[in-house]
Amino acid sequence: MGTLYFLMLPVNLYDLFSVEQILRRADIIRTGVGKDDFDQYSTLSYQEQIQRYDTKFYALLDRNIVTDVISIVRGTPIIQDKTGGVNSRILASALMCFLLASDTMLDPTIALYEFADSTEATDYTQANEELSLFESARKVAPQIYADLALGRTEELKSEYIPPISDDPTKITEDFYKWRLHYGFVLKLALLELSKILPSQKIKNYVYWMWKDYFLGAVATDFAIIYFSNNRIKNMVKKLRSGNKQQVLKGLRNATWDIAILNYWGKKFLAQKQQNEFWIFCTADKSLKQIANRIITNAVGDDKLLNDLKGTFINTFGKQHGEELASFYIELDHTRDDPSRRFNRLNSIEELDSLITEMECELLSSLSIR
Repeated sequence: MGTLYFLMLPVNLYDLFSVEQILRRADIIRTGVGKDDFDQYSTLSYQEQIQRYDTKFYALLDRNIVTDVISIVRGTPIIQDKTGGVNSRILASALMCFLLASDTMLDPTIALYEFADSTEATDYTQANEELSLFESARKVAPQIYADLALGRTEELKSEYIPPISDDPTKITEDFYKWRLHYGFVLKLALLELSKILPSQKIKNYVYWMWKDYFLGAVATDFAIIYFSNNRIKNMVKKLRSGNKQQVLKGLRNATWDIAILNYWGKKFLAQKQQNEFWIFCTADKSLKQIANRIITNAVGDDKLLNDLKGTFINTFGKQHGEELASFYIELDHTRDDPSRRFNRLNSIEELDSLITEMECELLSSLSIR
């Protein structure tokens, strides 16, 4: 006979089911838990894993979701979308209800580093203010978020928000290796401006990684989508705007997309050994697509290479796709080649001069000073 578990959920069960349906339709969660009986949009599935196996769940939230959550805590009204779509703050409310009811720990850190970067401030004062607000947000009762998501209330009343801690957690250090991800995006933008076939662009990109930089799985997946005929809108914003600030802002935005996926990917690959599962929450189409690739890539080398070949063929056609897959695999097998710049570095910081050169080259190519 199976074990019985008695749960005291902090949300009306029918409301919780409705919230789960909102999230399921929006498809904003990626888990890769890898268990046939696990439903990533069911609170009861999370609670079963917690009760039976003492599993811990963590949720990494992207910048847009964190912005909406903080907006809700600031008292911004949730206006119903009359076009038939779902207001992003409704999704954020539904997600907060779901994650809190699932006893999932929330990690907004990367999103707040991105915010700090976007303000061009010399310290983290504004980011720490937002972090304090987010800490208050995760102490709000899940039922309150359910009422917001289901349209019973239009704003979060101040009496439902716990006071900000006298000693809040603070952001004090730069996000690790952010600038290295920036190098990937600069090279991507330079190739975008070149007048060669998309299949040649991705080939040049991968070879550059191998020869002068380092191989990055997330950056490769980002480039495959970007150089495909099915490019998702706004992956790199304002590249041809002619405005230096807008160009750099768009490049940095794309960099943070790669950075947060890389961060989640590392957590995801290490999770089973630690009995911790990291879920990634985003409504961004390109981020969801790349997250799916990260999940697929975790199954083993043989299947990974077959999936990679299929991805190249589906993106660039049979002839170019097979050539690209063979080229990538050949480079991957020669990572230790001593002629690679990466293998001759004394420290990773030595790539910094290359990144600066690429930024200058890109701005020059765009006739921007």
